[in-house]
Amino acid sequence: MLYLVYHFAQSGLDGLELNSVNFTFLMLGLALHGSPVKYLAAAGEAVKGLSALIIQFPFYAGIMGIVMFSGLSEMIAQYFIGTATKFTYAWFAFLAAAVVNLFIPSGGGEQIKLSFTGNHIASLRRFTCGPNLQ
Repeated sequence: MLYLVYHFAQSGLDGLELNSVNFTFLMLGLALHGSPVKYLAAAGEAVKGLSALIIQFPFYAGIMGIVMFSGLSEMIAQYFIGTATKFTYAWFAFLAAAVVNLFIPSGGGEQIKLSFTGNHIASLRRFTCGPNLQ
């Protein structure tokens, strides 16, 4: 909750975005119910079969944010680019997708994390098409 106060104090209403709204409702729910167990029980009663999914998605978004904005995805991509050969590239792509699916089992989220920046795309083009590609 302190982070939310800091976030909105720093950015004002410009900080009102999907992630901050989701985080606000998650933290309010936890605070008002007193414990994660009570919060989960109340959510389970309210939505019956979907409570586990509803609770999990904000955490998936948090993991996605950590992977995307911490530099971790770039480090992993650079490792794959530096290590793969034309024979192992498909295998590394498969492994990257498998690892990402362990943490974010969402097709859209996976696509975002496996997307490469312009520099990575240029590196992959040179890798797959040869160094003479302009």
